[in-house]
Amino acid sequence: MFTQDNKVLDIIYKVIDIIFVSILWLITSLPILTMGAATASMYNTVIKVHRQSRGYVLKNYFSSFKENLRSTLPFMPVILLLSAVLFLIGYLIFPNRTQLMYGAYLILTFCLFLELVLFSIHLFFLAGRFQMTRKQLLNTALRLSFSFGLRNLLILFVCFGLSWMTLEYWPLAMVFPGLFTFFMTYLEELTFHKVINYEDDLKETVSDDEIPDWEDRFKDQ
Repeated sequence: MFTQDNKVLDIIYKVIDIIFVSILWLITSLPILTMGAATASMYNTVIKVHRQSRGYVLKNYFSSFKENLRSTLPFMPVILLLSAVLFLIGYLIFPNRTQLMYGAYLILTFCLFLELVLFSIHLFFLAGRFQMTRKQLLNTALRLSFSFGLRNLLILFVCFGLSWMTLEYWPLAMVFPGLFTFFMTYLEELTFHKVINYEDDLKETVSDDEIPDWEDRFKDQ
């Protein structure tokens, strides 16, 4: 009986923590340019508190946010600019979508947008998981976004599915970020272990020697 009660309480605490970290993400993402650091901090907090049962949400989140702000901030203006350009191109092409040439351009633009979303997710989760240089983050995130096709499709499906549900029922915004990140810890950790030689401690410094070459890294994929 006590064991069953403990499991129920554990689930309740995890749900509360997910809501808490989601609210923290929403607040710290408001300046927009800090969204990268907020996402990295959320991943770090979810995997550390939930997966490893270490530390507390509030303390870990802001400690990680401060640490990740400098490394992720330069990426945000570029990602926002590329998103705006792709949106503008799609907006201009859409009225002529029935024409073959414009339809092909529209599909290409949409695929590039999906690739940008994947790149951003991998980039900021990597920043939350490891101590990496900006060059390492950029190269590894790009390679992850072009590999592991089935996992990337699942990531996009979950991301856009939860986003659509949030648009339909906005209170889910208090849960969606943390819930998505909690799900992503299982997918991303499997992928990270395939591309980086590391132990399970947070937060590790990754050297170039621990990141295999492209051919060695994906030869089994």
